[in-house]
Amino acid sequence: MLSVHKEGERHFNSSTFTLALVGLVLLITIILSLASLISLQRGRHRALAESATHAQNLCLVLGDNLSETYEKINLQLQVIKDEVERSAISRPSETARLDSILRLLKARVPALEGIWVIDRDGIITHGPGLKTDSRVDISDRDYFQRLKANPEAGLVTSTPVIGRITRSWILLVSRRINRPDGSFGGIVSAAVSLDYLTRLFAAVDLGREGSISLRNLNQVILVRHAGPQGAESMVGKAAPFPELQKRIQQGHASGAFTALSRVDHVARNYAFLRLPGKEQLLLVGLGKNESLADWRREVQLTATFAGGLLLLTLSFAWVVNRAWRRQRMAMEALNVEKSRYQSIFMNAFEGIWRMSLDGSISQVNPAFARAWGYASQEDMMAEIKKIRDLPSDQEGQLAELERKLIKTGRIDGLEAKGRKKDGTHAWFLVHAHLVRTPDGKPAYFEGMTIDISERKAAELERERLILELKQAPNPFSRMPTGSCIHPHPLRAGKKRAEHKCVKPWPGRSGGAGISYSGESPPLLKPFQEPMHAIHRRTRSSTQPGRFLSEVRVGDCPEELAGAILRQVSPDGLHLWIRH
Repeated sequence: MLSVHKEGERHFNSSTFTLALVGLVLLITIILSLASLISLQRGRHRALAESATHAQNLCLVLGDNLSETYEKINLQLQVIKDEVERSAISRPSETARLDSILRLLKARVPALEGIWVIDRDGIITHGPGLKTDSRVDISDRDYFQRLKANPEAGLVTSTPVIGRITRSWILLVSRRINRPDGSFGGIVSAAVSLDYLTRLFAAVDLGREGSISLRNLNQVILVRHAGPQGAESMVGKAAPFPELQKRIQQGHASGAFTALSRVDHVARNYAFLRLPGKEQLLLVGLGKNESLADWRREVQLTATFAGGLLLLTLSFAWVVNRAWRRQRMAMEALNVEKSRYQSIFMNAFEGIWRMSLDGSISQVNPAFARAWGYASQEDMMAEIKKIRDLPSDQEGQLAELERKLIKTGRIDGLEAKGRKKDGTHAWFLVHAHLVRTPDGKPAYFEGMTIDISERKAAELERERLILELKQAPNPFSRMPTGSCIHPHPLRAGKKRAEHKCVKPWPGRSGGAGISYSGESPPLLKPFQEPMHAIHRRTRSSTQPGRFLSEVRVGDCPEELAGAILRQVSPDGLHLWIRH
């Protein structure tokens, strides 16, 4: 049966669909955003970890280089110390020999500005750059005081100072000289050029925001490269990092941390290394912003992609919503049409039916079921499965109808005789056609059946009456032309009707005519139209108030005229016949 929406059935309206679509877009956006954030966060951690690893590698390489340089310097200082302690250097020959050794050792180490021997009073006695008439005193230097006071001090590195001979920033690496009795005999010092260390650090590619510094354990800057301020401006100044200080106190010899520099206020990923055997820290920092440059580009690409995807999703959602609304409107219009069709289908006086391509009945309306004597559609379809199964007096007629419909796809005005459920006979007028899908494929057959039993009975009755009239005897066949038939007497108490003969109309070659006074007898009226009569009613000129009526029958068959004569009332009636 036709499917219709039940009253009260809940529908997925436009507002609900729009909200659901917006919710879906938001859900997709949230999922994509979370996935992007997680991916970007992991990328950020990876970039920072790679930056820290790179800083640690650089720190190790530079630390090895500095350690090797310090080891060479230490060996040279040890050689000079041993030479001074072994021989007396007061003789001129020994003095010349020591000066030659100092010059030779300085030439072997490019980082050195010079090597000097200082006596117990702090006066430089041997080394390059000394003038014969000059007296250079360094007894006030902290490293000299430290070595003088501590026989076990070992190798001591000074803070950056401006050399009193070189007149440039240097680091002095010194060892104590002992006299044979173990007392303090002076020191031997090697001056390491800060320019050399700066050039060494500058050779390392650290990017625009990178920095390298050499510090003591108190985080006083010995050498620094990078930043807006030059190396000399920060030499000898402390710029401590709390995180670094904490790790040094915990005994860490190396590590990594992230901090904001107090020198140039640049955030960096730092790696530190305590030089073996030295009270010095090598600190390598890589700019955090530069380390995250690739990650930021990834963020921009991800944001662009996410924005484009979101825009595409919103556009797609808008298109879907618009298409859905159009489809919804079309479906509502279709439902209205279905409801109209359902109303027509259910309330039509004609029987409407639908048949599948294999001949099975799929739908019938109540009128069709009633026409075949069934109480409802369900009762009929439970019993009748195919058109050919309908009871018929004409064997094979409905099966032939079905075959013709399947073959030609259309039947117009076919009359079929059937038998209702109660056994009574009925005539039906059948119209049917093939319904196709939008792409032209056959879908089903649809037809209309009209009960024409009453019309068929009237036609049969008419045929019977005509046949009966044709077979009736003709009473006028022997009457001469212009004969008059006198009327019968009137009923008792009445005068006889006027005796009158009616002559034929001029120009008529044959036929019959009737003349009477007064109104036309009722029994004449049914015969006037079948005989194509011309009825004329005129006012009498001789008898006021009375009417004369004449009926002229053209080409009237004689048997019909005889039938008229037998059936009409004779009062005031005259009939003539002409052959």
